[in-house]
Amino acid sequence: MIWLHVGLPKTGTSSIQAALRLVKHRSGIAVWTIGDHPPPLSPQWSELLRTRADAGDVVVSDETLLGDPSDGYLDLPVRLERLKTALGPLDVTVVLSLRRQPDWVESLYLQTLQEGAAWIGDDFYQHICTTGYLNWARLLADLESALDPWLVRVLIHDPSRDSILDFFALCGLKSPPDVGAPIKENVSISATQATIVRMLNSQLSSHTQRKVRGFMQQIAGPASRSDASALSPEVRASIDAAHSQEWRPLLEDLARNGRLAPGLDPVALGGWPEGNRPYIGTGLGDPRVADEAIRIMSLAIDLVALPGEPTAFRRLRDKLRSNPADLPAAVLRSLRRRS
Repeated sequence: MIWLHVGLPKTGTSSIQAALRLVKHRSGIAVWTIGDHPPPLSPQWSELLRTRADAGDVVVSDETLLGDPSDGYLDLPVRLERLKTALGPLDVTVVLSLRRQPDWVESLYLQTLQEGAAWIGDDFYQHICTTGYLNWARLLADLESALDPWLVRVLIHDPSRDSILDFFALCGLKSPPDVGAPIKENVSISATQATIVRMLNSQLSSHTQRKVRGFMQQIAGPASRSDASALSPEVRASIDAAHSQEWRPLLEDLARNGRLAPGLDPVALGGWPEGNRPYIGTGLGDPRVADEAIRIMSLAIDLVALPGEPTAFRRLRDKLRSNPADLPAAVLRSLRRRS
């Protein structure tokens, strides 16, 4: 049996993969995650996976198998055909993780900023809408049609659930070992950081962008605000109009047909997120973004070695610590011009 976890990204996939790496030593099962194997869908990938499957169960988790979500999975039909050709005669169960579209679109948008993109949320949304694969029912129908007779099972990424435990239970795996803290990988930046990162991406090299990403995730991220949205009210209203009425019926249909993962209740998971989170805007004009910019500057300055620092640099650090609202007007004007 091959358990083929194909994403979607931003549904806990990175955390699931981190947990899978903790159980690679277990006998009777082989675990593949991103970077552990030849390029997906290559002849080498197919041959090695067939060989592993002959020796026992294999769990593969790779959200790149379906293509690039930021282009709306434009080449999905071709990829599904290649996937079926590569593994056709094997016993395969496909695992697809879904999430409510408003939360998924925003999380995916923030991820693209972390990876160096510089577009605003409205443009991103219009870009990924072109193929129609934001309609989960259509996405599922295309997967099942192209991959028949393989089974397709669905997980739901929801704050009330532990995506790792749900995935392990579906695949019949014993829970991963307790590492003393929740396994959370590839945590998104916050909406208040989105504008700042987008502005930086438009001016920095790819090498520096990677440093910014690490700083945001590991240092600035844990205390950042998350009560705002990086998507405009118009975009959120468009997503709601297109998909809110489909969500609960989809879960109920999946449950009736045995495709929803065990333990998932379509009624409990059938709610839709409220769209009343304040929009953060596209510049530094929102006070929450300005506050976050000052907080990030303070954190960054604290990381810089202090011996021999220039007098102006020391003054800026002290001002950020004591009274950031009284920053020199020229500094604030410069920040706003960059927005």
